[in-house]
Amino acid sequence: MSHQTTDYSNEAVIKFFQDSGITWISYVCITLEGNLHQMSETIESLPGILNGGLGVDGSSLGFTPTHESDVLLKPINESRCIVSYGPELETGFILCKVVKCNGEPCGTDPLTILDEQVKRCRQLGYESTMFSELEFFLLDPETGRPVDNSGYMDIPPADTTMLYRRRLAKRCIDANINVKRLHAEVAEAQAECEFNLMPSLKNANDTSLAMLLSRILAKEMGYIIDYDPKPLNDVNGSGLHMHVQLRDLTTNENAMSDEDSKYNLGEVGRYFMGGLCKYAREICAVFGRSDSTFKRLEPGYEAPTDISWGAMNRTCLIRLPLTSPDKVRVEFRGGDASGSPHLLACAILAAGLSGVENKIAPPKEAEAVGSLPVSVAECKTILETSDWLEDIFGREALDWLANPPKQH
Repeated sequence: MSHQTTDYSNEAVIKFFQDSGITWISYVCITLEGNLHQMSETIESLPGILNGGLGVDGSSLGFTPTHESDVLLKPINESRCIVSYGPELETGFILCKVVKCNGEPCGTDPLTILDEQVKRCRQLGYESTMFSELEFFLLDPETGRPVDNSGYMDIPPADTTMLYRRRLAKRCIDANINVKRLHAEVAEAQAECEFNLMPSLKNANDTSLAMLLSRILAKEMGYIIDYDPKPLNDVNGSGLHMHVQLRDLTTNENAMSDEDSKYNLGEVGRYFMGGLCKYAREICAVFGRSDSTFKRLEPGYEAPTDISWGAMNRTCLIRLPLTSPDKVRVEFRGGDASGSPHLLACAILAAGLSGVENKIAPPKEAEAVGSLPVSVAECKTILETSDWLEDIFGREALDWLANPPKQH
């Protein structure tokens, strides 16, 4: 898979912002809950921050205890873009990892946690690529109800939010987010924005930024945007589906593919699915942050309830889209946007890689081999007792997820 080559050196980033006429840069970090926070400085500080980082109070964001509050934001040059929060509020924007002042990784930084699994994947000989399907509702701020009666793939005049989606896509593309498709979803005034395959960390970064851009635009256009997994009764909820494909680092070929096998799914792809099935409850524990998660995961609304896989089957937790051999991938349909996209991506990737490493065979197609958690309390128990999760996320991050600290 090829990507356009762009210079993201410190000098190129400085020139990018200077040429844009930007005078302020927002350095953005993301918490374990998936919330974005920023510290803004004038462009004159940019060279020093690119080289040495920006010191902030990590304890006020839940990254560290108060007695170890100082942390550094380390910019990710590839994320630089321009974001407009509104009139006269255009800013340079750059995502950052959070590190300790001695340069050691911060165990509660979701970008670092995901990056560790990306490195693990490379050690196994693969490049991990992913793309997200973002689903959300557009609601009337006065009534709290859907802004129209549109349904799946409707067109105007039934679909009144097409202009919103087009404007969102433009802002995403301007921010270097590779949008693939837009459409009205099944429920009234529900929409989907889907990306193209990208390296896993970039996809998670893009997902978080796209959610921010979508909220800014919704406010400008007089909508309420709702990412709640189940904001309305008796209709489909909103998921955050993630597709995964592993590519061989040596040949750049799709490592999950075998055109001589059923569904073009090779051994690596099967083992990856086996890992997802084995650790599905742990994955759910990581993103299941609200009761709405479990209201969504009920029968009858195209959402999974059991741990199973199937080709084309949208009621299965793990779907194998039917496609050409080079595009073979695995879709995890259980996730939603109530938690961190980075942690969801990390759990999915880690589970699949554990399947590949340990050659875990998946169950028979459509065979249910267990049920997903049904409550936040059940997820908390899993977070507190799973040795596998502790190996992947570390005890510090898991304790934070099980008992989020109060931020001040």
